[in-house]
Amino acid sequence: MDCTETHNYKNFFYELILRANEKYKEKVVVLIDEYDKPILDRIEEPEIARENREILKDFYSVLKDTDPYLKLVFLTGVSRFSKVSIFSGLNQLLDITLNPEYATLCGYTQSELETVFEDRVKDFD
Repeated sequence: MDCTETHNYKNFFYELILRANEKYKEKVVVLIDEYDKPILDRIEEPEIARENREILKDFYSVLKDTDPYLKLVFLTGVSRFSKVSIFSGLNQLLDITLNPEYATLCGYTQSELETVFEDRVKDFD
């Protein structure tokens, strides 16, 4: 699938979502791992971190604009959504970080910690 918009990351992202929806006749799933990495990588340089935050805020605004074409957006990162403020334009964010219903989705179970990592955690409380 070729996108015509190649010089503007925001427009490219927007077009990519629309074209995927058109091509597959299905709503699109967007997976973003470490959504906050460009900010955290420059945390010691506050001005650059702020610039990166504004760029990401603009980039992620595409998700609101393409909402009718989206089935699911799954984001992972270290920072809480509310602390980063790059998603202020989005609605219906659900933070599942500490929700027991999703406890094993992207991590290890207690049983796995006790068996698979037994030799590494035996000296820890």
